[in-house]
Amino acid sequence: MFIKIGRLIAVLCIWGFALSALPAQNILDPSWSGVADEIRPKIQQRMSESDIKGLMIVLVDEEKTVWSEGFGFSDISTNKKVDADTMFEIGSVSKTFSGLMVMQLYEQGKLDIDKPLVTYIPEFKLMPPVGNFPRVD
Repeated sequence: MFIKIGRLIAVLCIWGFALSALPAQNILDPSWSGVADEIRPKIQQRMSESDIKGLMIVLVDEEKTVWSEGFGFSDISTNKKVDADTMFEIGSVSKTFSGLMVMQLYEQGKLDIDKPLVTYIPEFKLMPPVGNFPRVD
């Protein structure tokens, strides 16, 4: 079972990286247009206050994207605006997504976070510790 958790975590990490590389789509569900209209000026104000050059907002309801929109510039030197094809690096943010997904599985009773990872992913092995670090199984 521990191996399964490790595999799960690996799959979730890969999934997070893959999603971060996908181009954003401009989708607006008409039932959410009021929300988008209300949020849009606040986003633009915050970008101005924080000197944010460009960003993409995506609003998801359940499993469906209801609104996505680019703001500002993806390349200031050429005045290229953020659009559906703009790619952003998300850095270490994928750890947050992965942790959230693991905790959701825990809440659903599909994962026991108190069990060793090798319970779910038997082939998972840590490298031997260097120095006086304690062993973690």
